Amino acid sequence: MFSFAADISSMGWFGSMRGGDGEPQGVGGRQQGRDQASRHAGEPKGYPAEHFPRLGEEPEPLMSGFGWFGRIDETPPSSPRKLGLWKRLLPIMTALLPLLVAIGLVADVVDGGQGRQPNQRQTSRIDCVAEECFEVDPNVAATFSNQFACDVPEKIVCLVPVGRTQVDLLQSVSFSLESNLGIEVEVLPPLALPADGLNQERHQYPSDQIQLYVRSKYQTQIGYSGTMLVIITPVDIYTIQRENWRYAFGTFHTYPGGAAGVVSTARFGNGIRTVASRTQKMVNKYVGMGYYNLPLSSDPNSPLYNNILSVRDLDKMSERLPITP
Repeated sequence: MFSFAADISSMGWFGSMRGGDGEPQGVGGRQQGRDQASRHAGEPKGYPAEHFPRLGEEPEPLMSGFGWFGRIDETPPSSPRKLGLWKRLLPIMTALLPLLVAIGLVADVVDGGQGRQPNQRQTSRIDCVAEECFEVDPNVAATFSNQFACDVPEKIVCLVPVGRTQVDLLQSVSFSLESNLGIEVEVLPPLALPADGLNQERHQYPSDQIQLYVRSKYQTQIGYSGTMLVIITPVDIYTIQRENWRYAFGTFHTYPGGAAGVVSTARFGNGIRTVASRTQKMVNKYVGMGYYNLPLSSDPNSPLYNNILSVRDLDKMSERLPITP
């Protein structure tokens, strides 16, 4: 059995997610339970203070009957207490404004429905969808053609492009790992994904199947049992381990003799630099976990942050692992 972890951007509406950035167990299952990202919040109890009328006056309606933060019924313009009412409400509304903004932001990335197709309007732009992403880019195939590149006696990081991954992105990730960490990095020839593995209801591919597929294709070409596989794909992914999550940025897997990370660039936005930076951070995190056996961190600025819930979280993370070349 392999250990599993996932980086996601999916939350229930202030309810229990039953996971978050997955439950990364790291290597050998030592990180169990560290990545609980459940969020709990209760609805405000009661309403703002009632407006009590003077003797003989009719009470002014404050809240409509369909719940807190419902429509505020207008007071007749001639009411002498209208200004006083709004003065009392203003501090309350000002104090609750950050909560409303937070609810709006969550609504942009949340879909509580299990197994639903992702709503692209509510998430990062997906540049290639389903079968469009499955085929290999001819430029990548021509650039990285040595299928025995990872058949070496020492421990290395082996990048595996799956689907229509770009040459520039692979070269950027490889160069960054070598220059910043001083480790050997090789890139294997790209693999096309079988179309029959696509979840037709979600229009996504399970990352669990992707890593098993890659390992089956390159099992004999990987010389050292401790090789760290990093699979990069533009295909939008999810994990069967957490099917209620709408999508995943990546998943981390350990198996006897090695580890594998799957990174999807499907929701990393636009722009070469933006996509490269976010991809690099996900790759660095999995290299830290699988190659260096580093523990995860609760620090949002750490490259090993254990609670990635959105691209905003990715952008806050450092690219530098705490490793001296």
